[in-house]
Amino acid sequence: MSKRIDKHELKHDKLVDDITKFYRNVRNEPRKALIYTGIVLAIVIIIISFLSYRKARKKAAEERLGIAYILLDAGQYQASFDTLRSLVNHYGSSPQARNAVYLLGHLYYSMGFLDSAIASYQKFLTFNEPDSDITAATIMGLASAYEDKSQIDVASEHYKKILESYPNFFRADEAMIGIARCFEIKNKPFEAKNIYREFLHRFPKSEHRNRVIVLLTRIESNFVPDIEQQQPQAQRLGVQGMPK
Repeated sequence: MSKRIDKHELKHDKLVDDITKFYRNVRNEPRKALIYTGIVLAIVIIIISFLSYRKARKKAAEERLGIAYILLDAGQYQASFDTLRSLVNHYGSSPQARNAVYLLGHLYYSMGFLDSAIASYQKFLTFNEPDSDITAATIMGLASAYEDKSQIDVASEHYKKILESYPNFFRADEAMIGIARCFEIKNKPFEAKNIYREFLHRFPKSEHRNRVIVLLTRIESNFVPDIEQQQPQAQRLGVQGMPK
């Protein structure tokens, strides 16, 4: 009876045939074989070098971002700022550089460079950032910067966006206060009063609750309602979940 050959043996035989064929080619055309071997080795070296380079860049970017955080915690803001700028300039495509852009926005804002802060925040929002809290914090930074530039309508729209798109953001209560404050700045006490009332309903445990009560009391004590204007103004609030 003849022996039955299984698939494993067939694969093994094919491998042996390929090795034998390669050996014959080397023996018959050594120069061509050396060229092929050199090309393969060159490709392998390039791949290894690229991976090593990318790993080294990632490590360097991580170290530079870590130094920036340490400097921030130590209150050395200028040194942290310089480190972050260097990180963005040298490692602009890395995740660490994207975080640096976010931090630069806050530093620009704290130093009073509002246009630069806005530019950094807007640049960060162009990245595909999966962390919704960081994105919401960036929008919050934009709202604050626009408010400080007296662009009240733009600031209000950013505060509203936080409430509508990131309702679980840990500073959502501050965003709602920001909306009311914008209405006060625009001399619209009726709208501000409604926002403050909604705040007390929506954020009963907020650390800002007592301050809002004071602000609401101040408005109510000075507010003289205009019956004809109340309803249209209330309908223009435009914040999801708030009284129209």
